[in-house]
Amino acid sequence: MQGADWTLLPWLPSPDEGGFRYWEAPVLPEFSLIAARDHAHDYPYHLHDCAEIIWNHAGRVGVNCRGVTYEIGPGELCVLAPNELHSTYVPDGDACTSTLIHIPAPIFWSTAARLIGRGESFQRAPFFVIGENAAPLAVLAYLDRIAESSNQEDAKHHIETLLAAVMKAQTRFAVPQVETAYWHPAVIRARETLAVQNDEEAPVSEIAADVGLNMRYFIALFKNGTGLSPHQFQIALRVDRARSMLQAKRTPLCEVAITSGFSDQSHLNRHFKRRFGFTPKAFQSSFRLI
Repeated sequence: MQGADWTLLPWLPSPDEGGFRYWEAPVLPEFSLIAARDHAHDYPYHLHDCAEIIWNHAGRVGVNCRGVTYEIGPGELCVLAPNELHSTYVPDGDACTSTLIHIPAPIFWSTAARLIGRGESFQRAPFFVIGENAAPLAVLAYLDRIAESSNQEDAKHHIETLLAAVMKAQTRFAVPQVETAYWHPAVIRARETLAVQNDEEAPVSEIAADVGLNMRYFIALFKNGTGLSPHQFQIALRVDRARSMLQAKRTPLCEVAITSGFSDQSHLNRHFKRRFGFTPKAFQSSFRLI
């Protein structure tokens, strides 16, 4: 990133302003970026229904995931698979400057499937970090191509190319082992079921019956695989949907609450602040669209 003109690149943090800058691909809004300069906020455990790349530029970012902690230094990129429970913090309260890249889950999984089909070696851990050898400036080139895409297929191709390059880069750190429960067919099916049941509570007994498991065993298995109970997982997904709506548009908070699956605004407020440390109103006001 040496020599990059930060004032001309919308997906890098601006040197002239604080808060967050938000950008989404014109032809594929599900692909988005958040740029933050001199940021020092800690986020409790939460998840995203997309893959997330934390690209750190200055300072350090700590990430907790699956019982391990790693501090990301300048020039490092941390990749988190979709729906990975994690928390982030700024060590010693020092500010950091970073860009968050959010990649739709279907593109993440299709890219992994394509690499497997080709017999290529790549990083399959749910949490890994790559360093300077990943050539951060090349990331800017990929983002340029995504921004200039004239249709969704073209944008998806460039996103897949970016993701494949990151997944095949030399790993600096990775979660050493993924629990068997993470890939258990019952856990995968249950995650998919909970993800589509946005506006209603999914009875755990029905999900357990659907995957053919005793309810008590299913709950324990699901928690081993995701870090959350089925109910907590569904709430976390709803909070993440609300986050996406709040940063992308000036949607009224009452509408955000109902659309993301909460009974009312106060219900959203309580869970959102618990997950992100902000009230929805404060979170929304901190974003500037670019």
